[in-house]
Parts: sequence; structure tokens; C-alpha cells
Amino acid sequence: MEAVLACSLLAILLVAGRSAVVLAARATRGPALDDAMMLASAMSDLSSDALCSTQSPTVTANSITLVVPDRNGDGEDEQITYSWSGTPGAPLQRSVNGAAPSTLLTAIKSFTVATSSASISVPGTPTKSTERLVGGNSTSSGLYSTTISSTSSRAASFIPSLPSTSTSWTLTRVRLMVRQSSTVSGSFNVQIQTTNAQSPTGVALATATIAEFDLSASFGWKDISFSGLTNLSTVAPLAVVVTRAGAAANPCDLQHTSSGGAQVAGNALYSSSNGGTSWSKVSGDDMIYAVYGIPDTPTAQVSTTGLKTLRISAETTSGAVQQISVPTLNTPQL
Repeated sequence: MEAVLACSLLAILLVAGRSAVVLAARATRGPALDDAMMLASAMSDLSSDALCSTQSPTVTANSITLVVPDRNGDGEDEQITYSWSGTPGAPLQRSVNGAAPSTLLTAIKSFTVATSSASISVPGTPTKSTERLVGGNSTSSGLYSTTISSTSSRAASFIPSLPSTSTSWTLTRVRLMVRQSSTVSGSFNVQIQTTNAQSPTGVALATATIAEFDLSASFGWKDISFSGLTNLSTVAPLAVVVTRAGAAANPCDLQHTSSGGAQVAGNALYSSSNGGTSWSKVSGDDMIYAVYGIPDTPTAQVSTTGLKTLRISAETTSGAVQQISVPTLNTPQL
């Protein structure tokens, strides 16, 4: 009984002691200390955002907007704004992506933003490239035709003709001068293949199948569109390969030229008698065709102004003062 009574009295004393400590702590801290702690927390957040920012689109005497890398997983950068109205006693606020601002401190006496800048280089506005002719042969002399069959395939190899500033290119379409064969009964494949010393390798980057009934009975241009043929080399030759598809005996006729002097530099014609397993060069001849694509050119750099150092000073209405100087890591564009 004595032990139980002693424990009870000890518990009462401990509770009383804790209450006294809490009351003393609250009395000691007071509003000024609370404001100082909240201001230090706000300035710490601002420093962290400034350190990793990539752009600062708006800076005024009492506000700053910082763009930081994606934080919510949506793949988009975040835009964060710290602002004060300039009226003593007004709140210091923080807004993310234009949403309603949250209050960091309910009342502050001042919030001043100052910056130092540096000249930086950033990518300029990219020029939109348009489709252009990058290869082929449209000679109108020395024309003859070849029938695509089980024993006759053709391939036109070319080196793309692109602007000297191009870093790569995208093949968009091919045009062939073709017509129906004697019996309209089948289809043919048009492939874009890699080459070895300009000869087709059999490695198809893309394949399109054309039905013979989609052709005219007389020679005319047939457009074949391709997708996904991006980041192609500007110097490596490619081959436009035409072979039989399925069991049709003669799915189309191709037009060629034997006017060797009119051939385009970098072009070569190949024939195959085994469906494209092996190829032989046809000297002095070329296929009548056209290849279109979009060149990729580097975006020019332009000079602009970047944020080098951010200096913030703030004071609460209770007299707490904080000053920070943040050297930005990325020199974000102003």
C-alpha cells in the first residue's frame, strides 16, 4: 500500500512539473521567437528553390518567381512565386503553379529582393524545317521499264542531299515511277534498307506494301509514306528496295534510265534475281524515283541574362530580421 501511494504521489508531482516546464517554455518563446522561426523556415525554403532553379521569369523589388524541375511527377517544371504586397503588416506568401497562395508569415514589415546577373548562352528559337527533296533521279532521257517478279527485284541507293548544317534527318516519303503489269493480281513491297558500300544489306528500316490495283495502267508517280525513320545519318547511303510481295507473278513495272551521264552523284542501281538475297550493281543506270525528308539542324545559341546571385532581406513586425545571399547553381535565365 505504501508503494502504491508513493507511486501515485510521484505521478502527480511529475505531471505538475511537466506543466510548469511547458508554461515556462511558452512564456520564454513568445511571439517574437515564433516569428523568427517561421521567417527562418520561409527563407530556407526560398534558398532551396533558388539553388535548383532553371529560370526566373519575374523579379521585382518585393517578389520573385522561380522555375524548378518537376516535383509532382507530371513531367512539367514547377513555377514558384514568393511575394509581399509592399504594405507593412501584409503577409509573405508562396504560390505554386499559379494556385492560390499559402501564407508563410501573417504579417511582415519588409521583404526586399535584389539580384546580381551574368551573361549566359541559351538555345534560340528553333527554325521549323519543312519537307524537301533529298534524293532520287527524275531524268527524262534513256527511259526503259523493268518488271518486278520472282526473279527480278530492284534497289536504288542514294546519299541524302542535305544542308551542310544538318545533324540528322527524317525520311518522310518515297515516290516511284510505276505502272500496272500485264495482269493485275498482286502487291509489291517498298523497303528502306541500310547499305554496305551502297549495296542493300537486307536490313529493312521500314516496309510498305502496295497493291497493284492502286496503280495506273500507264507510268505515273506513286507516293509511299513512311513514319518513324528519324535521326538518320547525313552521310550514310540508304537503299529504296522494290520486291515482289506474295505469289503474284508480276506486281508492277518500274521506270529506269540508262542515260549514265544524267545520273545523280551518289546514286547507284542494283538488281537481284533471287528476291533480294544478293545484289549486283547495274552500271550506268538508275531508277526514276524521289526521296523526301526533313533535315534536323542545331538550334543556334543566343546571349541573354542569367541570375547569378539572389539576395533577400526580410523583417517581421515583431522585429525578427533575416538576410540571405544565394549563389544559384544553374544561373537561371531572367
